Amino acid sequence: MNKSNNTTWDPAWLSITRNAVAELERHVETAMHLAHKEKWGSAEGLEYAYIPTPKLPKELRDIASAAPCDIEYEVVHVVDSVPLHVHQLSGGSIVVLHPLKGAQMDAEFYIRLPGETEGTWQRIHGGEHIDIPAGTAHGFRVSTGTDVWVLSVDTPHLKESDRVFVTH
Repeated sequence: MNKSNNTTWDPAWLSITRNAVAELERHVETAMHLAHKEKWGSAEGLEYAYIPTPKLPKELRDIASAAPCDIEYEVVHVVDSVPLHVHQLSGGSIVVLHPLKGAQMDAEFYIRLPGETEGTWQRIHGGEHIDIPAGTAHGFRVSTGTDVWVLSVDTPHLKESDRVFVTH
C-alpha cells in the first residue's frame, strides 16, 4: 500500500492513532525498553524517544503498515511544564502512563480544540487517553518533583518547525 505523501493532518487518521496508542499501551514494557535504547531528544519541558516501527511488536507494525499515512510511535517523559503550543500539520493520540510504585503524579493537561476560544486545564491520571487533532493547543503543568510518562502516536511525523507556541 502506498502511504499518503500528504503532509497535513487528515481528521480520519484520529481513529488510526487511537487504535495504535491503545495497542502501544498493551506493549508498554516493550515500548519503554525500546525507547531507552534509542537516542533521546529534548524540547522545552520534555524528553522524547522515537521508537523505530521495525523494532515494535507485530501488532504495532501491522497498524503502521495498514495505515494510509506515516505513523510515529514515541515515548515522552514530561520533566517540567510544557508551554502551550500547537502542531499545525500533525495530530495524534496519547496515553498517560501510571506512575511508578510510590511515585506521585501531580500534573495537569491543557487542551483547546481548533475553533474554540477557551480551553481548560484538567488534572490527568494514569491510564487516561487524550486525542490531540492537528491545530489543538495543548501543554502540561507538573509540580516540582513530579514527572509524567506518556506514550504518543502521531501522524504525519512531528517536525520541530510544526510546533508553534501560543497563549491562552
